[in-house]
Amino acid sequence: MDDAAPQAPAPVDGDRPAAEAAAPRSRRAVLTAALRAQVAFGRSLAAAGEDVEMHGTVVHEAGGRVVAAYAALGALAALAALLWPLRGGLVLLALIGSGLQDLDNRWSWVRRLVPRDIGRTVLAWRGAATRPADGGPPGAPVVGRLPRRRVLVCLPSDALRSRDVRRWAAAPVALGIGLALLGALAGAVDLSAARSILLAAAGLLGACMLAGLVLDRVVRESVGPGSGGALAGRLLHHLRERPLQHIDLAVAVVGGGALFHDGCEVLIRNHANRLPPDQTTLLAWEPAPGPLTHVARDGRLRMVDADPRLIEVAVALGLPARVRCTAVGRAGSLGWRGLGLAGGVDEGERVVTSLVALLRALDQPAGGRP
Repeated sequence: MDDAAPQAPAPVDGDRPAAEAAAPRSRRAVLTAALRAQVAFGRSLAAAGEDVEMHGTVVHEAGGRVVAAYAALGALAALAALLWPLRGGLVLLALIGSGLQDLDNRWSWVRRLVPRDIGRTVLAWRGAATRPADGGPPGAPVVGRLPRRRVLVCLPSDALRSRDVRRWAAAPVALGIGLALLGALAGAVDLSAARSILLAAAGLLGACMLAGLVLDRVVRESVGPGSGGALAGRLLHHLRERPLQHIDLAVAVVGGGALFHDGCEVLIRNHANRLPPDQTTLLAWEPAPGPLTHVARDGRLRMVDADPRLIEVAVALGLPARVRCTAVGRAGSLGWRGLGLAGGVDEGERVVTSLVALLRALDQPAGGRP
C-alpha cells in the first residue's frame, strides 16, 4: 500500500462536511484512507518532536462479515435440524455460546473463522516531567520493583465514522437463531410446527447473511479518517505547555476494530511489559451521538466497574453516567482498569478538555497508583 500521499487530519468540531451525505464508497477505499491518515498523523507527531511508534495489526473493522458468518452457520444448522434435530440443535447452542463470548469481550470460535482487516496504531510516548527513581525513557519496560505510574489514552482513528449499523445488526441474527433453536427443539419432540419454523429461520438467516455481506462491502464514507488523530494532537498540545509531573503518558490512536475493540486488546497485550496492568490506567473515548458521558459500568454482559476516583472527576465535570461498551471494558476483562467516555461525537473540544482534566487528577504526587 502506498503511503506517500498523507492526508491531513480532518477537523472534529463544527458542522460535518457534506461528504457524509454523499454516495457510499467502497470499504477498501475507506480503509485505505484511514491507513494513510494514520501515517500522516504519525509523521506530523514525529516532526513535532514526539516519541512516536507505528504498529500494524489485524482487526475486525466492521461487523458485516461477523454477522454474515453467524447467519450462514445458523441457516445451515437450521436446515440440518430438519434431518437431524438433535445435532442441529447442538450446533445452534454452540452458535449462541459463541455469540455470548463476543458480547462478553472475548474471542469466539466463529469470529476466529472470519477474515480480518489491516489496521494501524499510532502510539506517542510522553515521560513524566519528574522522573521516578528507576529512570529510563518513557515506555521502557519496568525495571525491578519500583513502580512507575502510567496512563494510556485510547482514541479511535475514525472517530466520526457512522456507527449506526450497531443498532440493528445483531437483532435479525438473534431472532433467526432463536427461531431456529425453537424449531430444533420442537423437532426433537416431534411437533408438527418444527419444519415450518426451521425453514422460516433458515430463510431469515440467509437474508441476514446477504445483508451482512452487503454491509461489509459498502460502508458510509468517513467524515475524515484522521479525526481521532486530530483529537490526539490537541490533547498532546494541551499538555505541552504544562506537562504531567508524576505519570508517564501514552496516547494511542487505534485504527480499526471499533466494534469489538480488537485494536486496543492487541495494543495492551503486545505492550504489557511497558503498560503493566497493576501500574497503568486506561482512558478511552467511544464516539457516539448525543452529549459526552462517562461509563461507570463498562461492557455488554460482564460489566467492568470504572475507577471510582475517575468517576468522581467525571461527575465534577458535569458528565452524566451511562452504560456502554468501550475499549476500557475490553481491557478490563484482561485486568486493566480505567474509565471510558462515550458520546460527544460533535463535541471534540469537550472530549479533549475532559481527558486533560482526568489526566490532571491522576497526576498527583501522593504515592497511590492510578
